[in-house]
Amino acid sequence: MGILKKRKSKASPKAGFEGLKMGVEYVRSYWVKWMNAKTASFSKSNWIVLLSVLVLGGSLYNGLVIFKAFEPSDKSTFKIQKIKPPDHFSETGEPDIRIKRDSLTMDRDENEFNKKSELWKNK
Repeated sequence: MGILKKRKSKASPKAGFEGLKMGVEYVRSYWVKWMNAKTASFSKSNWIVLLSVLVLGGSLYNGLVIFKAFEPSDKSTFKIQKIKPPDHFSETGEPDIRIKRDSLTMDRDENEFNKKSELWKNK
């Protein structure tokens, strides 16, 4: 009976993380091999020029961003408005049966109100 004995196996919570870590390490090692192959023929002066271009470009970009941050502008990023409740805040989902005091729409609204009130009376 020792052959069919059940094993107690616990899934490690780190198993997914370990798999992800192995995948990242594989991609990283592949990238390192590819970069070494492509830059094997670079001389010391090529490296100095490349590093200088990258540092100069990054410095110019960051300087531009800092300069633009302190430059005065006419338009404001933030708008100050009065606080008001949303339009749907007071809606209940029922039809609107208020009578408007406008003389052009009063007759129509009264007729609608009368029809709705008759429907409520019949229920």
